Amino acid sequence: MDQKLDQGPTVALSIGAVAEATGMSKRQLRYIDKIGLVTPERSDGNQRRYSLSDLERLMQIRALRDSGYSLLQVRRVLARRAARKEQPGGPSAEANGSRQPLAGQGVPGVLDRYQDARIYFKRGKKT
Repeated sequence: MDQKLDQGPTVALSIGAVAEATGMSKRQLRYIDKIGLVTPERSDGNQRRYSLSDLERLMQIRALRDSGYSLLQVRRVLARRAARKEQPGGPSAEANGSRQPLAGQGVPGVLDRYQDARIYFKRGKKT
């Protein structure tokens, strides 16, 4: 089951679901959208709909922010990573098999966390 995110079925997560999965507030997510770090699709009703690749990028942003990077620095780091991926013959983490999710928070971990959060909230937030 080693598929690229773009080849699978499209997942459209709401801002609330993404907030639960990433631990970010809805306000933070809206700001990240406003400054263009992540640009989710919009529904017919103009609601944000996040894909799995958006979710993965948000987890990268969160990991960088937790490490002390400013949003300006995060933008630069992500731009450098994208430039390296696009270079023909350049170093590619996927090509040499060293691609690892940041801090163990890859998409499967995020989806597990999201599922756990849904169960938690359905039970009435018992602690």
